[in-house]
Amino acid sequence: MSFKEIYHSVFLLSGIILLGVILILNFIYPLSLGKTNILYSDFGKFYHSQQLFIQGKNIYTPIYFVKNKLHTSTPTSKAKPTHSKVFILSGNLNPPFFTLISFPLAYLSYPHALLLWTLLSIFAGTLGILLLQQKLDGETFSVSCTLLLLIALFSYFPSFVNLQFGQVSLLLLPLLVWGWRAARQKKTISAAIFLALASSLKPFIGLFLFYFLMRKEWQGFCAFLLTLFSCALIAALFLGFDSYAAYYHVCQQIKWAASSWNVSIYGFLLRLLGGIESNVALLPVPGLITYLYPLLAGIFFLAIIQFLRPAPDMPAQRKVDLDFSVIITAMLLLSPLGWLYYFPLLSIPILILWQWSKTGIYPIALPIMLMSCIFFSNIPVSLLSSEQIQTANVLHVFFGSSLYFLVLIGLTSLLFWLRYRVAGDTHKTFSAKSSYSQQLDFCQGGMKMSNRSVFNIHEDRELSGNIDKNSSAKSIHFEKIPSGLLLLIGIVVFLPSYHGIGKGTVDWLLHSTHYSQQYSLVAHHQE
Repeated sequence: MSFKEIYHSVFLLSGIILLGVILILNFIYPLSLGKTNILYSDFGKFYHSQQLFIQGKNIYTPIYFVKNKLHTSTPTSKAKPTHSKVFILSGNLNPPFFTLISFPLAYLSYPHALLLWTLLSIFAGTLGILLLQQKLDGETFSVSCTLLLLIALFSYFPSFVNLQFGQVSLLLLPLLVWGWRAARQKKTISAAIFLALASSLKPFIGLFLFYFLMRKEWQGFCAFLLTLFSCALIAALFLGFDSYAAYYHVCQQIKWAASSWNVSIYGFLLRLLGGIESNVALLPVPGLITYLYPLLAGIFFLAIIQFLRPAPDMPAQRKVDLDFSVIITAMLLLSPLGWLYYFPLLSIPILILWQWSKTGIYPIALPIMLMSCIFFSNIPVSLLSSEQIQTANVLHVFFGSSLYFLVLIGLTSLLFWLRYRVAGDTHKTFSAKSSYSQQLDFCQGGMKMSNRSVFNIHEDRELSGNIDKNSSAKSIHFEKIPSGLLLLIGIVVFLPSYHGIGKGTVDWLLHSTHYSQQYSLVAHHQE
């Protein structure tokens, strides 16, 4: 066995071990503290709604709980909690269709349902990221590539957060990837169905409706609306039409939009200026957000609409890539509740742009900017609710949470720059070729048609060859970078995430007994 083969085998074995360790760390919370009570995971709210559905009750019935006062003078294991004020847990913000397709989990015990939910999330995330990369670069798709992608996905701090909270972004990833693949293959109706199914689970994904509208793809537009309406109607028939009224009521009760993990424009403005929530703002001007948020959101929405307009000079697949990417970043910024745990969906624009860099489009600047976005979104910031943001910590919370907001702004700005820069370069290339051909036609006006045609073909081939040479000259062949260097880059970019994952896991293991006694569920409560 040669040295190269030994090196490759050691690299694969190390990668498999690292991936195994990362997955184990992702499972520790669901298998320890998370399974003790539905209060300790967002999946608990989903499970509560699922159980209410099979009992024939209102799936948005509130969950009541009490915060216990533990006696610190005794050991944690012997501490006796005393109850205090009754609180209402924040509601399930998923539409009725979500509960309808997930209700079979209610027939399992909560620990088993949470474990299965976590396994399904990991499987869906794996499927989504591999389908994405296989379509982008099927020629170099290999076991090593698969391993690196999975390590990156499950080492990503927002992915870790998604699994710990039992959220849905990894489950949504395959639907968005299937929609993107279908759009690239000009299967408009299939793309619309996949995207509408995702929108039926998370309404903010409905922004993709404008993708079909701006392209005047009326079949896709109608298929999107029909699928969306069908999902809503099916859910209404099974859960009752009043379930949508209850869902609307729950959405009106949101009082945690200023939380540190809300990366949307609205969340940023609440932390900066203040509003109707209980947080202390950095520069308190509470009434200003009433006018400033609709203004900024409206301007940004109009910019997205302009972005989505057809670009005849740009290759069709490249325009699809850009449109999907910008809609994904825009939906998190425009939604009032664009949370950090939706960041795994950013793997679509990040991998698309990384592939662009490999083809010679800004092969140095683009990877650096993408790695910067990954690095800053990997920095762990503690989740603090609105009421926990007080005068003593407002500055720290604002700048910490702004890291995630700026990642979205930076990635969106990069997409806008590429949209008009790449389209401009393409237009200049075609204009140069057209002008050059016209000059040749003028100079050779007395020549025979056959000679002119041959000459033009020759010049076009020569110009095309020069373009290919320049593109090749600027391109960095990433597949030739040593594996050790790639691993070093990955360690640096994901180092903050490893620190956050390790610290959180150790904390839960050491204090799980104490945490499990902090809150108690109230089965029945009369107002």
